[in-house]
Amino acid sequence: MPAKATSVTATLRSGRTVTGSRDGDLFLIWAPGADVEGARLTASGPNGKVIATTTAPRVDA
Repeated sequence: MPAKATSVTATLRSGRTVTGSRDGDLFLIWAPGADVEGARLTASGPNGKVIATTTAPRVDA
């Protein structure tokens, strides 16, 4: 996610929206029991303006 992002949300393939948590330069999307692969991630700046969007990658266990 972009360095100037202050928040991130994930829209899961199910349609559910999850707000991410920030820890320094890292963002975490926590959705127990939900599949986050392919989620649409949206990074926003301090004014709420969308900075970037991307798709969550596949994570191999």
